[in-house]
Amino acid sequence: MIRKTVFGFGVAMTALLIGTVLWFWAHDMLGDHSQSVALQKVVQPYMTPRRASFSLVDHTGQVVTEKTYKGRMLLVYFGYTECTDVCPYDLAAVSGALDQLSEAMATKMQPIFVTIDPDIDTPELLGRYRKLFHPSLAALTGTKAQVTAAARAFGASTEKEPPTPFSPHDHAANLFLVNPTGDFLRVIRTPTTSDEVATILRLYM
Repeated sequence: MIRKTVFGFGVAMTALLIGTVLWFWAHDMLGDHSQSVALQKVVQPYMTPRRASFSLVDHTGQVVTEKTYKGRMLLVYFGYTECTDVCPYDLAAVSGALDQLSEAMATKMQPIFVTIDPDIDTPELLGRYRKLFHPSLAALTGTKAQVTAAARAFGASTEKEPPTPFSPHDHAANLFLVNPTGDFLRVIRTPTTSDEVATILRLYM
């Protein structure tokens, strides 16, 4: 009898957990992120934060780490300049989102583009590339080992597949949001829109 009661309780709790996750997932898919963000703010003090660490070189040739941008919220994207469709679209969405924020909010944000192709994407090339998007965008590169370590810290991929006419790289095209103290907050799935990104950023400010 006790075993059946314990088993039944376990099944009920599992069903409740799955239902809750699905409920929040459905709201996110419909563009209502307020519920999941509110829940995250409640449980976050009880969780061990995941640090978003990196050591790279920016488009001016200066060595930068996550501490360089301390005090600002980071919106990080991994891609490469030769990408002709996904990367420009996602970076345009970031640029549009930042333009929608108030000046006070925008100054608290630091958008970052990290190349996964450091052999080609030199600081000089990244300096020209970033000008196609937002003036506050920082473009970072480094050695292959540094880029790989940064991608691993964020949960991004830098693996290359055999070149094809459409995509010479295989990478995780998502946006990573980091709070002002350097703790990882969430992934913003792409493709997305500037409106959706702006909505999510406002919820965390």
